[in-house]
Amino acid sequence: MRNDFMLGSVKTYAATTRKLLETYEKTMGEPAPKLQGPPKQRYQTALSLFEKKSIRLPESLPNTQNISDIDDIPPNAFFDAMVDTIFSEKFSNDDDYLLRDFLRTATTLATQNLGATKRINVGNNLHFQRMFQYVRELEEWADAEEPGYGLQVLNAAGAGKVAQYPEGPDKLIIRIWHN
Repeated sequence: MRNDFMLGSVKTYAATTRKLLETYEKTMGEPAPKLQGPPKQRYQTALSLFEKKSIRLPESLPNTQNISDIDDIPPNAFFDAMVDTIFSEKFSNDDDYLLRDFLRTATTLATQNLGATKRINVGNNLHFQRMFQYVRELEEWADAEEPGYGLQVLNAAGAGKVAQYPEGPDKLIIRIWHN
């Protein structure tokens, strides 16, 4: 199961790095340098290209008004939105909540923070697998790091295993806790 999540992380870093490099080429008018190393290192190197050049991205790059896919939201922005959602008023109690409600709140927050006008649908669609990947990564990270908050994905009955690749958020809940 961990290998599947790692594969999802690799794909996420690769897609985000590719978009960063495309933006670099459009902004600088020159080819982006070839990056080497593990996916996370390539992503961090791509980010540093912007810092080194002190590039100020125009409002139109990336076009945040056209966010239509979970891949259009940077992973860190979505993780931040999930953490903010955990501490939001709607999820303030240490309790169980529908995964669908949690993801709707997190995606709305993430897209609003990026200035998008369209929200991403949550359901049995192409977005769900990536969103679920992010939820699992947050679940693992919170468990390993012990930041004083976290979540756990459960079946709606609160018992039994959760499918490795569930089709959608129906029949899934999350247990949220804060310290």
